[in-house]
Amino acid sequence: MSGENNSEIDSNDIGQVVLINDKDEVLLLLRSPGIGWAENRWALPGGHIHFGENKKGGAARETLEETNLVCYNLVSFAKQSINDGQQKTLFFYYTRDYDGNIKLNFEHTDYKWINIDDLDSIDVVENVKSKLLDLFIIVRFNKRESDS
Repeated sequence: MSGENNSEIDSNDIGQVVLINDKDEVLLLLRSPGIGWAENRWALPGGHIHFGENKKGGAARETLEETNLVCYNLVSFAKQSINDGQQKTLFFYYTRDYDGNIKLNFEHTDYKWINIDDLDSIDVVENVKSKLLDLFIIVRFNKRESDS
């Protein structure tokens, strides 16, 4: 490990980003086979935050690496502790503010924009469905409040 930059070593913090388009659909990515976690299942963009990295910045970096999309103005909406043999903390963010054209990296084989009502029709990674449902309650409520 000598010479390794601590800023590029993964921590047990994981950033997940919900990108919402103008049709109120969210971006989901299909995990590649042989990748080691959640193979052939739909997930949010995101991943491990590096030691010393800002959590929002790490979530945005992971989203860029996985999708080629630059996201701005991330809003935190949930935090969850999990234990899959190691204690980890998931940090969930959302935004409607992003730029670029989707280009997937090796971790994913496909993507889709999906309406929250269609979540039951696909195999989504644990925790994602409940967090998306929570988020859409928040987003729809905030939208109603701003329309009045």
